[in-house]
Order: sequence, then structure tokens, then C-alpha cells
Amino acid sequence: FHAEDGIRDCLLSRGLGDVYKRQHQDRASFWLAPFESVEYKYTLAEGQSMVFDWRAVSTLPADVIFEMHSEIDADPDQSVTFELSRGDAQRGTFVAPFSGVHGWYWENRGVGEVEVVLEATGFFTHGTTYGPSGAFTKVIGEGAN
Repeated sequence: FHAEDGIRDCLLSRGLGDVYKRQHQDRASFWLAPFESVEYKYTLAEGQSMVFDWRAVSTLPADVIFEMHSEIDADPDQSVTFELSRGDAQRGTFVAPFSGVHGWYWENRGVGEVEVVLEATGFFTHGTTYGPSGAFTKVIGEGAN
């Protein structure tokens, strides 16, 4: 019996420890020259969540345009934007409103190189980088297809 997960049958209950084991951690970084851009998105099922923290690091003041958005079936024509802004950092939590890819577009609008560093923990299975040379997907979670 593990009351913390709301299941009262000891044979069905796995406790919250199993929930935390299904979460994955990811760290990604991207160097952007002035006016260069990149996108990075996680594959999340509807209702799954993540905690994230990204920052733009530069020897000069960082000036980054960013957009947090989601796409159904990785289709840009089925995109929903949650935030479009300018800044050098963002942190928070996100719950996927639908199954698909969810993440960020960053564009360096400054005069010097910027490194965008992203750290996230969540129920994602893959991370995909979209850049000038195409899309690259990495498997993050065990059992991910």
C-alpha cells in the first residue's frame, strides 16, 4: 500500500519512485553566430510534463529572440505558439496540450557568438535539433521508439 500515488491496492501500487524513474534528463547546447538560429524540440505525449531552464551565454550582452511552441506530428502548419519574446534566459514547467513535439526556436540578434544551454527533466522520449543541415533526433528515454 502506497498512499502517496493514490493507489490503494498493494499489488498495483508501484509508489512514486517509478514515476521518477520514467523521467529523463537532457542537456543540449548550441553555438549561434549573429543572426543564426536553431530549433530544439522534445517528443511528449499529451499530458506529459517537463521542467526546463535555458540561458544564452556570451562575452557580449546576449540578445536572443525565442519562441516556445508545439507542433502536432512535427508539422509546422499545425503549430501553437505559447511565448514569443526576447531575452537571455527562460525557466519553467510545461505540460503538453497534445501529443507531438514541444520546444524552442532561438535566434541570435546580437553582434557576438552566443551559446544557448538547455537543461530539462521530464517525460520526453526524444530530442530533435532543427538547423541549417536538417533535423537530427536523439533517443533520450529507455524504450523510446
